[in-house]
Amino acid sequence: MRTASVLRAASLLAPPFVVVACTLNVQSVDRTVVSEASADIATLRSDLDAVGLGHAAVVVVPTPGTPTVGLLVRGLLAFDRDLDDVLSRVRADFDTSDTAATGLRFSLEGTREEAIAVEGIELALHRGTALDLSTTQGSVEVRGLEADARIVASSGSIDVTDALDVELRASSGSIRVEAQRGVLEASSGSIDFALTGAVEGHATSGSIHGRFGGGGELTCTSGSLDLELLGPLDRDLTLTTDSGSITLVVPPGLAARVEARAGTGSVDVSVGAVEHRGGDDFVGEVGDGATFVLRATADSGSVHIVERGR
Repeated sequence: MRTASVLRAASLLAPPFVVVACTLNVQSVDRTVVSEASADIATLRSDLDAVGLGHAAVVVVPTPGTPTVGLLVRGLLAFDRDLDDVLSRVRADFDTSDTAATGLRFSLEGTREEAIAVEGIELALHRGTALDLSTTQGSVEVRGLEADARIVASSGSIDVTDALDVELRASSGSIRVEAQRGVLEASSGSIDFALTGAVEGHATSGSIHGRFGGGGELTCTSGSLDLELLGPLDRDLTLTTDSGSITLVVPPGLAARVEARAGTGSVDVSVGAVEHRGGDDFVGEVGDGATFVLRATADSGSVHIVERGR
């Protein structure tokens, strides 16, 4: 069966060790502790902060086999007993009590004298499993999902490919995504996307670069928009930046009503028979049979709308 794998890195599973009346050993280790799921997974929902995880990186890639969780334990371990005995009591399991919303469960069985440093968590999921993930620290990287994804990263970047509909929100970090449609929000970081359909995106402090189809709305508070429209509009398209320029490449034959304005720069429109260069605004139609509106506003910057190939 084709599956997808998720990698989660750099976290603490157990509290610091307590020295008891015993001989304390410190040994280097590079092991993977694996637990299997007890049921198939349709949706994976997990708040990884809730289980005390720290910095993270999530990767989804094609992986054969049944759904599993793997804890990647590397570095130095401090313990008062046999290493394999310590690792055998570390558990990472899918919680399948609700098959429609599967979560993750982590535990350390027995006494807790040991300091268990977990560098990564690898999740092997069936390809097509929808992902609903939130994390307070660390980056998220997803590969080969072929499903919807909702990811919230409070501190870290998000990188997703091969997804369907996505909702990605990064409070402190950048967003990179390849999917069908998306809602993208980066509070402190840039957005780089390739979508076959419509997009909604906002970057508070960072630029937006991307290719998309259909239409939507993209705004930058402090940054530029550098975009390419892949096909005809199927809805209105609104582009806004408070401090930065807007560059939009459109396909030949685009039909739209264009409303472009630049507060402290110039407006250039070169689409079809329209050749407008200079000035701080342009209002008019490009192409034949315009149904939707293309609005581009740069309060402090220029606006460039150009047909591909020119």
